Amino acid sequence: MNLSRYKKVLQHSVKRISVFAALLAASALATHAQVVFSPVMKVSHDVNSPGEPQIAVDSAGNINTVWSDQTTACGSASCLMSIFFSRSTDGGATFSAPLNLSNDQGTSTLPQIALDPSGNINVIWSDNSPGYTAVFFSRSIDGGHTFSTPTNISAPSGGLLSQMRPGIAVDSSGNISVGWWQNGGNIMFTHSSDGGANFSAPASLGTGAAASPSVVVDSAGSVNVLWEAAVSGHNPFDAFYTRSTDGGASFSTPVDVTTISDGAGYEQVAVAPDGSIDIIWMSDCQNTGWFTCPAYPSSAVFFAQSKDNGATFSAPANLSNTPTGTAIGNVRMVVTFSGSVDIVWSADNAGQISTFFRGSTDGGASFSAPTQIANGFASQMAADANGNIDVAVDTTNNVQVARSTDGGGSFSLTNVSAASVSGVPRELVIATDTSGDISVVWPNYDSNTFKWGIFFSRGIVVSLSALGLSPANVTGGSLSTGTVTMNGPAPTGGAVISLLSSDPSVTVPASVTIPEGTTSATFAVSTSPVAAATTSTVSAVFGGAAQTAAITVEPAVLSSLALNPSSTTGGGSSTGTVVLSGPAPAGGAVVALSSSNPSLATVPSSVTVPAGFANAMFTVNTRMALCPNSATITASFSAVSQRANLAVMPIATLPSQACSIRGGRGRRTFGLQ
Repeated sequence: MNLSRYKKVLQHSVKRISVFAALLAASALATHAQVVFSPVMKVSHDVNSPGEPQIAVDSAGNINTVWSDQTTACGSASCLMSIFFSRSTDGGATFSAPLNLSNDQGTSTLPQIALDPSGNINVIWSDNSPGYTAVFFSRSIDGGHTFSTPTNISAPSGGLLSQMRPGIAVDSSGNISVGWWQNGGNIMFTHSSDGGANFSAPASLGTGAAASPSVVVDSAGSVNVLWEAAVSGHNPFDAFYTRSTDGGASFSTPVDVTTISDGAGYEQVAVAPDGSIDIIWMSDCQNTGWFTCPAYPSSAVFFAQSKDNGATFSAPANLSNTPTGTAIGNVRMVVTFSGSVDIVWSADNAGQISTFFRGSTDGGASFSAPTQIANGFASQMAADANGNIDVAVDTTNNVQVARSTDGGGSFSLTNVSAASVSGVPRELVIATDTSGDISVVWPNYDSNTFKWGIFFSRGIVVSLSALGLSPANVTGGSLSTGTVTMNGPAPTGGAVISLLSSDPSVTVPASVTIPEGTTSATFAVSTSPVAAATTSTVSAVFGGAAQTAAITVEPAVLSSLALNPSSTTGGGSSTGTVVLSGPAPAGGAVVALSSSNPSLATVPSSVTVPAGFANAMFTVNTRMALCPNSATITASFSAVSQRANLAVMPIATLPSQACSIRGGRGRRTFGLQ
């Protein structure tokens, strides 16, 4: 083996890999959070006043949404309201006609939706049609085409007490857990292990002016319930937690998580992959609070964690550290599949409502510094399977999504509705699918039509879906055309696609831009002459992901041989021209020459086509001839030969009899040798 040559090849390969890695990193940084949202569309009918939307996306990408809406105009006493459902099976391009799930003569509000692993749809809501507010349940097993008759699942122990603000969770086996607040201060719970056909008798989990339960089922099937309840001397509620490890048959003794007197609101619970139980809440202390708090004289965001299945919790940690008198609201938390804890909240920031973020990549042991990521209210947040964080932000006359693809290190803002719907949005809900695409639903008052509606937009995480080269086999020195294609329209400002070739015989521009709103762009691929067939890989990189395509560069071959003139008088000469199919490589192309009749016509042994050129000329010399004669000139290069005939004529024409002799062996034509 030629060791020196091997080292050069190895060094070249390492350099190519390094350049490619740098290109990937630069592309990922430059194209942070490239999301394009679809035009805003209305999901609801133009009825009266829709609101309270909820959304759930199944593993197949089907989008399910529920909301409440008036079915009659509001009179002096009350309005009739119903729960509506709609579904999209084409990524939000279209939605089914709204289906009335409650369909009664009462007021139905506060819908919640949860899907089981098979995609079956479970919906609960509050409904006062029985004469008191009860919790109703309905289920679809056919993709939302039909739903079961609504069932009052709070009736057995509800009596005439109102049952309100229900929450629902479904575990990996399809078991359904429902919690709600019973007027009078009880937190109630029921459970179904047969897909909602039957529910357990409602059981009380906690008393004492309790309200606002949250229900979460973890990967082990344990049921985690969090709520707020009045505690004497506190402001005015604390957050309480309990847990069931037997499907809701029994629960642990409720634990006061907050422990401090500053109160709790907007409490939320999540269970990490390692079983850690994370809880956040907002204290009620502010200028307009219930009373002056001794510890934190302002609203603040607190975090506590349990490492022992909820038996004990860490001391509350103040994550917001807000100035005295600052108002805080809309505290939200997600725990990713990797165990990162991500928290957002809204706060008064010098007269401007802003959204702030803190994240923990070590399971809640420490958090990043508070960072303002948007102006407006943080309505809801979600995290996809890759750990990307999406926050729905409610601003004046606009819906925005703040997205982070680096674990909260930075966020980019994308407008969703500014150019499509006027009016003030509220109650934004957001969900991500298995592809990381984003679905946003919200009620919006349209100041053009003077009506409320439920609106939807889907954000596609645009990515490079294909790279093509045509032709994919060329002669060195020729051009090819590359085409890059995305899975959706390029974002505002266009998508800059970085390009790279693995071999110097193929060159591409550093980048090509797919114009905003389009899905593809073309670029020129230049090749250099080669001495042997060479295959190069062209890479296109966007957002840290690459598409590749191979192109083979072939060496030029001998395509023609011409003689000019093709007939000459003996003693004269002709000019031969050899033509290659493409430019000659470095060092030139040596074309071998020969004559079939060297005593009549002579040629040099070869002619060299200079590097970068496709042709070369040579001289054919002839001798005197008494009679017409000819020679075949042959040019050969790279296993390809081309031939051309040269006629050599005498100076004077002899009688034909003089140019032929008949003998025993036939006629012979001759010339002057």
